[in-house]
Amino acid sequence: MRRLCLALVALALVVAAGDGARAQSADIQSLNHELERLRSDLVDLQRYVYAGQGEPLSVVPSTGGDALSADSQVRLQQLEERIRTMTGQIEELDYRQRQISDKLDQLIASVDQRLANQGQNTAPAATSDAGNAAGAAATDNGGTLTSEDLAVGESGDSVAAALPAGSEMDQYNYAFSLLRKADYDGAETAFNEFITLHPDSDLSGNAYYWLGETYYVRNAYNDAAIAFLKGYQRFPNGDKAPDNLLKLGMTLTRLGKKAEACATFAELKSKFPDAPQTVRDKAAQESSAAGCA
Repeated sequence: MRRLCLALVALALVVAAGDGARAQSADIQSLNHELERLRSDLVDLQRYVYAGQGEPLSVVPSTGGDALSADSQVRLQQLEERIRTMTGQIEELDYRQRQISDKLDQLIASVDQRLANQGQNTAPAATSDAGNAAGAAATDNGGTLTSEDLAVGESGDSVAAALPAGSEMDQYNYAFSLLRKADYDGAETAFNEFITLHPDSDLSGNAYYWLGETYYVRNAYNDAAIAFLKGYQRFPNGDKAPDNLLKLGMTLTRLGKKAEACATFAELKSKFPDAPQTVRDKAAQESSAAGCA
C-alpha cells in the first residue's frame, strides 16, 4: 500500500504539474495579447501627442487645447507605466512556467527511478530454463480481456517460473497463452519474467498491461495499479499506452481514488485523442460513472 500511495501521489502530481504549466502558458498568452493592444494604443497616442516630429502637437492656441495636450501626456505616461508593469508580469510568469516545467521533468525522473527500484524489489529473478510451452501461441487482441478469453480455461496450479526458449515473441505469446487459460498466477510470473528479460522491448509495454490484467481480474487492485502505471510511465508512446491509462483509471476508481482516477481519464483524453474508439468509449463511460467533471 505504501508503494501504491507513492505511485498514485506521483501520478497526481505529474498531471497537476502539467495542468499548472498549461495554465501559466495561457496566462502568458493572454497578457501578450493585452500588451500588444496597449502598445498599439501607445503608438497612436504618441503620434497624436508628438505628431511624429518629436515635438508636442499644438492643437489650438487655447486653454482647452493645452488641457487636451496635458491629458494626452498623462494618458501617455499611464500607458507606458501599464506596459512596463505587464512586461514585468509576463517575465515573471515565463520564469514560473520554466520552474514548473523543470519540476515536472524532475518529478517524472523521480517517479521512473522509484518505480524501477520497486521493480527490482518485487520482480522475480530471471531464468534461462526452457520450461514447457503450453498450447498454441496466443495473439494479443489489443484491448481488455473478453469473457471468452477468461473462460478458455479454469485457473489451475501455477506453472514453473521459466519462460520457454525462443524469441521475444515466442516468450510473449507463451505468457499470453497462460492468461487466456485463466492461469493468472502463471501468467503473472511469466509476464514479470518477460519484463525482466526484455526491459527495453516494445512488447514489454504490452506485457505490463497484461500483467496488470492478471492482478485486476483477481481484484488485486493495488498491484494492478502499479503495473498499469509502470507500463504507461516506461512506454508513454507504446501501443498499449492508452489501454494502460484506461485500466489505471478504472483501477483507481475501484480503490476509491476518485481524484486520481479522474486525472488519469483526463490525461487519456488529452494525450490520446485518436485512441481506438473502444478505449475512448470505455474511458468516457468509466469517467462518467466515477463522477468526473
